[in-house]
Amino acid sequence: MVPQEDRLQVLSGGHIVYHKGYLFLRGNMAEGDFWILVWVGIGFIILGLVGLFWGRHEENEYFDHIANRNQDMREYLEHWPPRPQPGALKVGGWIAGVIGLLILLAALAFRFIPGL
Repeated sequence: MVPQEDRLQVLSGGHIVYHKGYLFLRGNMAEGDFWILVWVGIGFIILGLVGLFWGRHEENEYFDHIANRNQDMREYLEHWPPRPQPGALKVGGWIAGVIGLLILLAALAFRFIPGL
Protein backbone atom coordinates (compact mmCIF):
# COMPACT_ATOMS: atom_id res chain seq x y z
CA MET A 1 0.00 0.00 0.00
CA VAL A 2 1.42 3.39 -1.01
CA PRO A 3 0.70 6.14 1.56
CA GLN A 4 -1.16 9.22 0.39
CA GLU A 5 0.62 12.61 0.36
CA ASP A 6 -1.34 14.07 3.28
CA ARG A 7 -1.36 10.96 5.45
CA LEU A 8 1.24 9.48 7.82
CA GLN A 9 1.95 5.81 7.91
CA VAL A 10 3.30 4.95 11.35
CA LEU A 11 5.63 1.98 11.60
CA SER A 12 7.14 0.18 14.62
CA GLY A 13 4.85 1.50 17.34
CA GLY A 14 4.97 5.16 16.39
CA HIS A 15 8.68 5.85 16.59
CA ILE A 16 9.53 5.69 12.90
CA VAL A 17 7.24 7.82 10.76
CA TYR A 18 6.97 7.67 6.97
CA HIS A 19 5.80 10.95 5.44
CA LYS A 20 6.02 12.07 1.80
CA GLY A 21 8.77 9.61 0.93
CA TYR A 22 10.96 10.23 4.01
CA LEU A 23 11.49 8.26 7.21
CA PHE A 24 11.70 10.23 10.49
CA LEU A 25 12.70 9.15 13.98
CA ARG A 26 10.13 10.56 16.37
CA GLY A 27 10.11 10.87 20.15
CA ASN A 28 7.17 12.06 22.19
CA MET A 29 7.76 15.84 22.08
CA ALA A 30 5.98 18.02 19.55
CA GLU A 31 8.03 20.12 17.13
CA GLY A 32 6.96 23.48 18.61
CA ASP A 33 7.71 22.40 22.18
CA PHE A 34 11.14 21.21 21.11
CA TRP A 35 12.08 24.54 19.56
CA ILE A 36 10.78 26.47 22.58
CA LEU A 37 13.09 24.47 24.85
CA VAL A 38 16.01 24.91 22.45
CA TRP A 39 15.61 28.69 22.37
CA VAL A 40 15.18 28.93 26.14
CA GLY A 41 18.37 26.88 26.58
CA ILE A 42 20.26 29.11 24.14
CA GLY A 43 18.95 32.18 25.98
CA PHE A 44 20.26 30.87 29.30
CA ILE A 45 23.65 30.08 27.75
CA ILE A 46 23.88 33.61 26.32
CA LEU A 47 22.84 35.04 29.69
CA GLY A 48 25.54 32.96 31.36
CA LEU A 49 28.23 34.17 28.95
CA VAL A 50 27.17 37.78 29.48
CA GLY A 51 27.40 37.29 33.25
CA LEU A 52 30.85 35.75 33.00
CA PHE A 53 32.27 38.46 30.77
CA TRP A 54 30.61 41.26 32.73
CA GLY A 55 31.99 39.91 36.01
CA ARG A 56 35.47 39.61 34.56
CA HIS A 57 35.25 43.15 33.18
CA GLU A 58 34.05 44.58 36.51
CA GLU A 59 36.80 42.80 38.43
CA ASN A 60 39.55 43.99 36.06
CA GLU A 61 38.18 47.53 36.07
CA TYR A 62 38.12 47.62 39.88
CA PHE A 63 41.65 46.32 40.33
CA ASP A 64 42.99 48.57 37.57
CA HIS A 65 41.41 51.51 39.37
CA ILE A 66 42.94 50.71 42.74
CA ALA A 67 46.33 49.94 41.11
CA ASN A 68 46.48 53.55 39.94
CA ARG A 69 45.80 54.93 43.43
CA ASN A 70 48.80 55.59 45.60
CA GLN A 71 46.80 55.66 48.82
CA ASP A 72 46.18 51.99 49.45
CA MET A 73 48.54 49.49 47.84
CA ARG A 74 47.60 46.81 50.38
CA GLU A 75 44.10 46.60 48.88
CA TYR A 76 45.61 46.04 45.43
CA LEU A 77 48.24 43.52 46.48
CA GLU A 78 46.09 41.41 48.79
CA HIS A 79 42.73 41.96 47.06
CA TRP A 80 41.32 42.79 50.47
CA PRO A 81 38.57 43.72 51.24
CA PRO A 82 36.95 41.47 48.66
CA ARG A 83 34.46 42.97 46.27
CA PRO A 84 31.55 40.51 45.98
CA GLN A 85 29.79 41.86 42.86
CA PRO A 86 32.19 40.53 40.18
CA GLY A 87 32.34 37.14 41.85
CA ALA A 88 28.57 36.97 42.06
CA LEU A 89 28.27 37.84 38.38
CA LYS A 90 30.72 35.12 37.43
CA VAL A 91 29.05 32.48 39.61
CA GLY A 92 25.63 33.47 38.25
CA GLY A 93 27.02 33.19 34.74
CA TRP A 94 28.25 29.66 35.38
CA ILE A 95 24.93 28.67 36.90
CA ALA A 96 22.92 30.12 33.99
CA GLY A 97 25.21 28.42 31.46
CA VAL A 98 24.87 25.02 33.12
CA ILE A 99 21.07 25.39 33.33
CA GLY A 100 20.95 26.33 29.63
CA LEU A 101 23.03 23.30 28.71
CA LEU A 102 20.77 21.03 30.78
CA ILE A 103 17.66 22.48 29.10
CA LEU A 104 19.18 21.82 25.67
CA LEU A 105 20.05 18.24 26.60
CA ALA A 106 16.55 17.68 27.98
CA ALA A 107 15.01 19.02 24.77
CA LEU A 108 17.14 16.68 22.67
CA ALA A 109 16.36 13.72 24.90
CA PHE A 110 12.60 14.33 24.89
CA ARG A 111 12.57 14.91 21.15
CA PHE A 112 14.68 12.05 19.87
CA ILE A 113 14.59 9.28 22.50
CA PRO A 114 11.40 7.26 22.15
CA GLY A 115 9.53 6.49 25.34
CA LEU A 116 10.57 9.56 27.38
